[in-house]
Amino acid sequence: MKPEYSDEYLSCHCTNVAFLSCKVGIELGLTYNELLELCVATLLHDIGMVNLVNKSYLQKQTLTEEERYKIEEHPIIGWNFFKSLEDQFPWLLKVILEEHKRENNQGYPQWVKGELHIYSKIVGVCDTYESLSHERIFRKAFHPVDAMKKTIEGGKGLFEKRILKALIEAMSIYPIGSLVQLNNSEIVQVIQSTKNAPIKPVVCILKERKNRMVHTSKVIDLSKDNTRYIKNVVYLDSYKTPKKTGEK
Repeated sequence: MKPEYSDEYLSCHCTNVAFLSCKVGIELGLTYNELLELCVATLLHDIGMVNLVNKSYLQKQTLTEEERYKIEEHPIIGWNFFKSLEDQFPWLLKVILEEHKRENNQGYPQWVKGELHIYSKIVGVCDTYESLSHERIFRKAFHPVDAMKKTIEGGKGLFEKRILKALIEAMSIYPIGSLVQLNNSEIVQVIQSTKNAPIKPVVCILKERKNRMVHTSKVIDLSKDNTRYIKNVVYLDSYKTPKKTGEK
């Protein structure tokens, strides 16, 4: 979950969303077979993007109305890839078609109506968080903490509450990989979320060596330590830093 992708955008994005979706699925109590279906559907949720010849979704400049319309066609393109399998794998076709629809009927394709499949709801939330927490050509990655906040705050009315809650339980308010500073000024990295304690994850203390931060062997479970707590987040150069109060 580092800010930049190590390989091509589309494959990395879909793989990351699959991992996140499965973690959320586990929190929601999905069965083993349901998790397998969810994982397969997530890996293929953006399959329609491969048919966008000019890869307009990777452009630096603002998209034209026509380019945006083309991108918003990718669920339909993906559905057409697999429509002959709809009777055998209805959940797969549902996710590909519905992942960009929201609870209040916003999103696309506009003609898709009715109750969304549970897998579609999970992928929609995880896709949003994953996109925010990774860089794009036109912006830096949001810090995992900021990405989580934007997903939660921006998702009110768009995502089902229990799905958002499951994302928080699976990743915590301070997602795995987040660099944060404790009240005693120690710089640490979040390495594990803590059940029922989203603001008190397990962290590993970092030390600066040769102008870079490296892990030490010291691990702290903040849910069991009453003397230390997270005070600030730490922004690397690869993260988009929040604007200061009053800054335009």
